[in-house]
Amino acid sequence: MTHVLVGHETFSCLGFIPTWLNEVLAVYGQGGPDTAMQGTFNAAVAGNSLYAVRDLNGNFPESTNQADLAYGESYSIVSFLIGQYGRDRMTSLLLALRDGSSPDQALQSNYGFNVDGLDEVWRAAIHAAPPAGTSKPTPIPTPTIVPTFIPISGIAGAASITGQPPSQIAPSLTAIPSAPPAGGSQVFAPIGILAAAGCLLVVLVLVVLLIVLAVRSSRRAK
Repeated sequence: MTHVLVGHETFSCLGFIPTWLNEVLAVYGQGGPDTAMQGTFNAAVAGNSLYAVRDLNGNFPESTNQADLAYGESYSIVSFLIGQYGRDRMTSLLLALRDGSSPDQALQSNYGFNVDGLDEVWRAAIHAAPPAGTSKPTPIPTPTIVPTFIPISGIAGAASITGQPPSQIAPSLTAIPSAPPAGGSQVFAPIGILAAAGCLLVVLVLVVLLIVLAVRSSRRAK
């Protein structure tokens, strides 16, 4: 239920919520990770084999053991943010991501550090060693320009004010990110793929309606 509510409140064609946050909020609302996840996480802390937080922005691993680690670690990160800074700050973070901020930008504006800074303060809080080697993050999707159209009810109003036919009222453009790339193995398909598909379907319907209105207007003018 928590996962559904988070998706409902933060859905946007602009937004991309990193996997460590998106997937784990559901686990957080259910009371925490299971025994396997927690045990794998504890062993990784002791053995200095945790993922860098930035590595968890994209898809989780396919291997059961590594997926358990990704979930256990992400739960620890989310618990740290909520426990240290409160739920209101977490809500602000989610809204910033919904409105198109990158994970780095959203964290910086709400907590004063980016993803790498979160990695540092979280590890210090759980007494874990700094990440070994160089992080190899999953790429964050880059924005793809697609048209966002004025609602049909707004076209007639705009035409009456400007004196222009609806076909001459230019739609605005906005950038939305494509869904996170598959990038090899994948167990959990991000909901961003479905969100992007839904947005594109809405755009296509609006395009067809605008074409029909333009044709009718042209015929009336003749």
